[in-house]
This record gives sequence, C-alpha cells and structure tokens, in this order.
Amino acid sequence: MANYLKKASNWKSILLLFIILGGFNFFAFPRYEAKINEVAEVDFKLLDVRLNYTYEDVVEAFDKIGAEGRSIYAFIIVKIDMVYPIIYGLFLILLFFALIQIVFSQNSKLIYLSLIPVIGVIFDYLENFNTLKLLNNYPNITFQQVKYGSHMTQLKSIFLSLTIGLIIILSIVWLYKRINVKINLIKIKNT
Repeated sequence: MANYLKKASNWKSILLLFIILGGFNFFAFPRYEAKINEVAEVDFKLLDVRLNYTYEDVVEAFDKIGAEGRSIYAFIIVKIDMVYPIIYGLFLILLFFALIQIVFSQNSKLIYLSLIPVIGVIFDYLENFNTLKLLNNYPNITFQQVKYGSHMTQLKSIFLSLTIGLIIILSIVWLYKRINVKINLIKIKNT
C-alpha cells in the first residue's frame, strides 16, 4: 500500500482531486441544496454540515422541506454524497502522505498517519446511510436513529478536522524548512 501511495501522491494527482473537490463544493452540493430551498421555500442546511442535530431539528427540517425536498435530499446522498467521501478521502490521504514524505522521509513510519482520513470517511458513510434511513422512514424515525446520525457527524468532523490540522502543521514545518534552507544558502554565499 505504501508503494501505491508513493506513486499516487504526486502533485498532479493531488491537484486533480482538489479540482474535482471544488466541483462538488462549489457546484454540485450548492445546486441541489438550492433546489431543496426552492421547493421548500426555506433555507435548509444538510444534516452533514451541521455539527450536531437533535430529533426535533430533524423533524422540523424534514417537515419544512416536504416530500419533494426529502426526495432531492435522498438523491444528493445517493448520487453525490456517496462519491464525495472517496474523492476528499483520497485527496487528504495523498496530500498528507506527500507532506509526511517531504517533511520527514520516504521511509518514515509516520506515513501511516496519512490513513487517519479513512476513519473520517467511514464515519461519513455511516452518517450517509443513517440519513438515508431517516429520509426513507420519515415520519417513523426514532430518537436513537437521530442520535446515532448526529454522533457519526461529530466523529466524522473530529477526524477530518484532525487531518486538516495535521496537514496545516506539516505545511508550516515544510515551509519553515524551505525558508531555513534558503537562509542557510544565502549565508553560505555571503561567507
């Protein structure tokens, strides 16, 4: 697996995944969220992007968006949000892996940390399946189903935030090392 990640963690792959992510974030999700808002005539926020939600929040939201809005929401999950975690997961894994190799070494055991996003992706899928279950069973949903979904959303957020935080730290360390090398080269030239 490490060999595959070494081959795949090049800047072309990372940039391509970043562009695809942009398509999801700036076109696909907003387009369908706008359709729900148009149908429901309310400003609806997908459960995925909330930090937590209660049974009352879900009932109120699902009532407001109505049957057509719930149908569009299910479409978003099945057609878009089942692909999205794969794309952002690969992006984060490859970016994390590339930065670890640059900052430490290609043989560093820290490369296994680049698999942290996989945990976030797993929680994202558990969240998606639960939300589909809520949509399909509405209005016959339980407090437990909603609580489970909210916990999956929180766990997803924790692991993805941890990943992004570590990527930021690695980026800062990488920049610091690059600047330090350049400063040392200038010092050598001046002596």
